[in-house]
Amino acid sequence: IRTNLIRFRAEKRYSQREIAQVLSISQPSYNQMETGHTRVAASQLYALANFYGISVQLFYVENPTLDDDCERLSEAKKALQEQVAIYQAAMEIYQRRFKELESRKLNREAKRSLLKIGRTVKNAKR
Repeated sequence: IRTNLIRFRAEKRYSQREIAQVLSISQPSYNQMETGHTRVAASQLYALANFYGISVQLFYVENPTLDDDCERLSEAKKALQEQVAIYQAAMEIYQRRFKELESRKLNREAKRSLLKIGRTVKNAKR
């Protein structure tokens, strides 16, 4: 983790002081994290992941780059977009079928109403 703390900070060209401000700690405290003298809390990793725009898991990967996570997320986004398109197509089919069935039901109800009116008129004529 500490190696990745250094790597990500250096890739984005932030100083230890700037990252310490993100975590609301002092620069010496952050330095202790990078040197391995202080453990990094899960909440701090989460805050840093959000700051860098990456997943927390990337802190645990050996030799990662910030671009690795972007590529992985981009592929995941494409897969999700494909799934959404499939679900939208299915939803359109279901909506058409629902309208068709609703129309049939209304037609049946209208026919029944007309039959009742016809019977009522016949009975009234008698």
